[in-house]
This record gives sequence, C-alpha cells and structure tokens, in this order.
Amino acid sequence: MKKATKKNDLRLNFDSIFRGKKIPILTLDEKWLSIFTEDNRNAKIRSLQADLNALLMRQGRLSGDIKGYKRIKAQFMQDIVENMEVDQSFFGKLKAKKLEKSQKKILEINERLEKAEEEEKELPNEIKRVNEELLKESIQICYGRISENSRKINELDEEISEMRIRLKKMILDKQDMEEENTLMYTYMHDTLGHQSMETLDRQEFRYADTESKMI
Repeated sequence: MKKATKKNDLRLNFDSIFRGKKIPILTLDEKWLSIFTEDNRNAKIRSLQADLNALLMRQGRLSGDIKGYKRIKAQFMQDIVENMEVDQSFFGKLKAKKLEKSQKKILEINERLEKAEEEEKELPNEIKRVNEELLKESIQICYGRISENSRKINELDEEISEMRIRLKKMILDKQDMEEENTLMYTYMHDTLGHQSMETLDRQEFRYADTESKMI
C-alpha cells in the first residue's frame, strides 16, 4: 500500500508541476533530442517515443484526410446543384441518377468526415498525455544521471586533489635535486677551478655516453 501511495503522490506532484505549462513535443524538441540520443534511451523512453511519434503521424494523416473529404464533398455538392432540375426526360432521368449517387456519396463522406473529425478532436489530449508521460520518465532519468554524474565528479575531485598534492611534491623534489646539483657543481668548480672542471666535464660526458651505448 505504501508503494502505491508513493507512486500516486509522484503522479499528483507531476500533474501539479505540469498544470498550466506549455510543454513542447519532446520528440520534436532539439534540447530533448540532444540529451536522449539514439544510444542513450531506455526501453520505456523508446516505447513512449514511438507511441508519441505514431500519434503525431496519425494526426497529420487525419488532417490530410479531412481536407480530402471536404474537397470531395464540395465536388459532389456541386454535382447536386448541377443536377437538381429533374424531369421525366432521358437527360432528366440521368440527372436523377447522378443526384441520387451524389447524395449517397455525400452521406458516406459525412460519416467518414464525422469519424475523422471526432478522432482529430481526441488526439491532442492523447498526444498531451503521452508527451507528459515521456517527460515524467525523462525527468526521472535526468535526476538519476545528475546523481551519478555528481558522484563521479566528487570522485574525480578527490583524484585531482591527490594528483595536485603528488604534483606539488614532485615539483619540490625536482627543485631540491636541482639545488643539490647546483651546490655540488659549484663546490667542485670553486675547489678545482674552471679548467679542471672542463676536463672533468668532458671525461664525464664521454663516460656517460659510453654507458648509454652499452645499455
């Protein structure tokens, strides 16, 4: 019972949040598409997306059908006007048949038109419902990703802090070794003199070069 109450509370909260807001059709929204890319959608998102796109396509087809029905109906209405003068002559009987046929077609078209217009009136509510369901799922996924990203950000912050400490120690060690090298070289230079140091430097360079080749 508690789980059902939580779900109902969540639904009511969403309904309250959505009330009065003009929510764009998500599958046509560039920002939504940039977040929920083809490889970044779960099964529920894919299902709701497919349902929403199907409803939008149905809405487009109905709009075209209704325009078509009205256009054909207008043509039959024109035929009725042109064949209203019915008499017992041969042409009069032909007009009567055309008139009867046109009237029958108009009744059929009216039935189809009424059904299509009724469905067209209901579609916006269904589109709105599915669009909001898709938004609810999207919001929950976004908060899940934000939580996971925040956790990883904290981990990375810790790693960066440790690396900064390590880097700072490495820089200090490098400075200490450089200062030690300078101190030792200065001591030898002051003790032996410039010429002797040049000789030692050349010998040390050849020795180091020979060692590197042996390695």
